[in-house]
Amino acid sequence: MVCVFLSFMLGEDRVTKEFGLSLASAVFLDALVIRRLLLPAVPRLAARRTWAMPRWHQRPLPRVKIEGSALGAAPGERERRPAVAAAGPAPAWAR
Repeated sequence: MVCVFLSFMLGEDRVTKEFGLSLASAVFLDALVIRRLLLPAVPRLAARRTWAMPRWHQRPLPRVKIEGSALGAAPGERERRPAVAAAGPAPAWAR
């Protein structure tokens, strides 16, 4: 994109040259400084706050628990185990 925008400077129109130079420098600055240096550094500096969800946002979300996962229960919650049904063999789709 930088090369395309710099190619606008080959024309005769002064306004087109200015737009080409400014867009080329903006894309170059974004690609070099923002995406190469700043974007990887922010999660490193913010550490755990990068992936933390605010408490006000946790309330409306459902709590999804996957059976057999190695994760323990959330603090303050008791583990509940589903009752095992003893009513015959399991269906074919559950095997």
